[in-house]
Amino acid sequence: MSKKLFAVALIFSFAVLAFAAPQAVVGDKVLLASDGLGTTPVEGGSVSWASAPKAIPNGWYWMYDNTEPGPPFSDPTLAALPGFVDITADGSKLAPYSDQPYKYIMPDSFWYYGYWYEPGDYLYISPDGWVSLDPAASAGFPDPPTASPPFPVIDAPNAIMAALWQDMNPTQTPDPSDDNRVYYLYNSTSRLLYVQWHNVQGHANTHTYDFEASLTMGGQEILMTEGECGVVFSFHFIHFFYNTSSNGWTADNGKTGIENQSGEYGIYYQGTIANGRRIRAGYKRIFKHDVKVARFLSPGKTVLRWTEVEPKIEVHNVGGEVEHFPVTVDIYDEDNDSLVYHFNVSINNLLPGAYDTIVGPCWTPGELYAVPDTHFYRKVAFSLLERDECKHNDTLEVTSIVHCDAALGYDWNFAYISPGSNNAWILYNGNYSALTYYNWSGGLITGGRVYIEATGYPGYYPLDLQIRQPRGPSYCGQTDLTATTLVASATLSPWDISTGPPLGWSEVTFDPPIFVPALADPTNIWAGVKAHGGTSYFTAYAMLHYPPPDPCYGGAGPGRGALIWYGNWYWGTISQTGYINNPEAQAFTPANEIYAHLSIPAPPAPPCYYENPHDLTCYRMEQPASEYVEADVPITPELVIANIGLQAEPDADFFSIGFIAVEEETSDTAFDATSLINHIGFLGDPADDPDTLFGTTETWTPEGLCDKEAPFVYYELIGYVLLGRVGPDYSDHCPYNDTIRRNVMCLLSHDVGVIDMTWPELPDEEPDNYDAGSKITVTATVENFGINSEHDVEVRLEVRDVDSNDVLLWHSLKSIPFLNWRGNQMGAPYTTDVTFPTYDVLTDRHHQKLECRTELLNDDCPDDDKEVRHINTGIAETPAGLPFALDAITPNPFVGSTTISFAVPATVNVS
Repeated sequence: MSKKLFAVALIFSFAVLAFAAPQAVVGDKVLLASDGLGTTPVEGGSVSWASAPKAIPNGWYWMYDNTEPGPPFSDPTLAALPGFVDITADGSKLAPYSDQPYKYIMPDSFWYYGYWYEPGDYLYISPDGWVSLDPAASAGFPDPPTASPPFPVIDAPNAIMAALWQDMNPTQTPDPSDDNRVYYLYNSTSRLLYVQWHNVQGHANTHTYDFEASLTMGGQEILMTEGECGVVFSFHFIHFFYNTSSNGWTADNGKTGIENQSGEYGIYYQGTIANGRRIRAGYKRIFKHDVKVARFLSPGKTVLRWTEVEPKIEVHNVGGEVEHFPVTVDIYDEDNDSLVYHFNVSINNLLPGAYDTIVGPCWTPGELYAVPDTHFYRKVAFSLLERDECKHNDTLEVTSIVHCDAALGYDWNFAYISPGSNNAWILYNGNYSALTYYNWSGGLITGGRVYIEATGYPGYYPLDLQIRQPRGPSYCGQTDLTATTLVASATLSPWDISTGPPLGWSEVTFDPPIFVPALADPTNIWAGVKAHGGTSYFTAYAMLHYPPPDPCYGGAGPGRGALIWYGNWYWGTISQTGYINNPEAQAFTPANEIYAHLSIPAPPAPPCYYENPHDLTCYRMEQPASEYVEADVPITPELVIANIGLQAEPDADFFSIGFIAVEEETSDTAFDATSLINHIGFLGDPADDPDTLFGTTETWTPEGLCDKEAPFVYYELIGYVLLGRVGPDYSDHCPYNDTIRRNVMCLLSHDVGVIDMTWPELPDEEPDNYDAGSKITVTATVENFGINSEHDVEVRLEVRDVDSNDVLLWHSLKSIPFLNWRGNQMGAPYTTDVTFPTYDVLTDRHHQKLECRTELLNDDCPDDDKEVRHINTGIAETPAGLPFALDAITPNPFVGSTTISFAVPATVNVS
């Protein structure tokens, strides 16, 4: 099969996040798990307890540990809990024990209970297992509160985050001590601050504990806000990690929890601490009544013309009560802002933390406009819950583009996957990282791009973007590269190893594009980045900044990302089994995108249109093959047609190809012919007929022109393929690649002529007077206007006396051995200079004509053969005199003569 295909244009579309739906807790109400059984309560923490068991929200901080299936809410979906990181090798040690905490100057911003702490503010690191943002903490507090519960307590210190608050004695024995010390480390790449109490001993005994706290720092970009609703979620996480202890974790009666700046609100961890325990605390505001339109499942960011699709939206109840409310979906044509689709439905008994998928009647997008090859629709979905306490998230507005090219969408990986979802999972295998992309039936991959940021470290290598096809049933998360077949690989925009990669997107185009079938069930294809060549590695790629709060990749980037570091994930990866290569990992996907043609995530279901997409393209004009055609010589137009759709064509009857020639000067159609084709295979089925064919029409005979001023005829040639009629049945879904155009110049078969004459000798008297005996050495420039190269072209120069009835005074004949034509300049040029012998002017001041002409046998246009020049055409001028009138001049009788000077506007004979 021929795979000589053009590189189609690219319009990007992006998928959005598939949300998980675990447990939610509001106040004193435990919302049961979403497993349908209602049997799984939340363990290990609580949401916003002022003091257990009161149900008054206290700022909406929550806490959970790794014994639970996830956070106590479903929106947004979070990465898996990270793990303990030993910083003793790279961190800084605090001085030996004293009751006074270390005043650590914060390097970055931290948002906590509604307050911003900025670079330069102090964080007080206590040797007794806590950190605080309260200046009163500087006095030192070795013992936790005796109140029950110990958090929150209004006594100082407040604004405290206690991993394990107990009286401990980090000491200087031996000196310098590596054990029984407190370490801290700030990672500017991940923007994480670690404080590790490394093998610290209890004050009253010799029990040792190794644990740490981690604060996620960053600016406004890691807060989620909902307009007037304010902050609704913060990614400024607080993590507690517990490594090992010598005698359990309760021997010294340590306390774990957080509280706000006044000590009025906080959370007391009531779970069981054990080796390997991981705890996360953070801010999530839960309104009592709050529903939101989460995302459009369909139509996607890219839709096919005249292809019916069911609008589908996902609606979440992110509040704390069961809700009943209507939802409306409107679609507007942005060309004229007209409403083209309207649907509403009532949702009943939507539980807190649950979501519902709304499916509307079929909608048919309109035509793909010829200019600029796009058609935009604005999709608006909104909920109408009257008592909604956060209406800012009630409306979702997204634009769809009618087109046939897209970027294969993928969901950000948040360490959660469920059957039927289209999450993208990360594969890390050796020096290779990959994502899987949910895709229906495969498609034509035209290229891709990867987001890369420099880190300032040496050792960068160019990266290859690889496309892989699963060889059998496989799902997102498959980590075995042997289960795939490499179908395409190309190097991303190269860079100098010594300077590192350029910041931003690095792109590659496959030439020709590659068809990749999606054979797995559910179908997906793989794309990944691999170090270029041999055993070389890549030090880093993707995004270095902490990911912004938006849980979905929303456009041209940057969005969420991951960082590869020396062949391992620095943060951002998780495998199918949940093993995190680096405990700092946040489980975000890297920013890889694949450009695809006719890529739709799933076929529309009946009663909507559900045919495979159709797309025939006329991508090359085989004949005429060049930009020149020969006059009066018949040509059989030949067009190369390829089927890059997902089925053989046509469904019924025939499809047609056509060839049109338009004369550019007059815009008149000089030729128009069509022919019918009864079958063509498609690119994804090698067992079918070929997917590429050569189609011809009846012959066309171009007409030339013999005109010295315009010796050529210019034509615009148009080749096209026409599949079906406009509408949903049998019609081409991507019409913008159906036509190919070429501009050609029509040349006569044989046509040469002189286009210029020059000589270096200056006249004896201006402007063109040559005395007898003066010399003239003529050089003539000859051009081949025809379509054939010529041999032995004779060029004649004659000099005639115009004042003596054109009598021939002198002549010379020269021959040009070879003269190329303008379409083949690899040899001799299609113009050449001919220098004749010197002509000695024979007559004094006689008007003479120098005529140079080509004498080519079978010349199709004698009109453009010659050039003529003249000498001795008139008398010379003298300087113009003063203005005068003849009748006003009286000759002086005392002088012998009177001279009158005058001037004429041109050289003429004067008596």
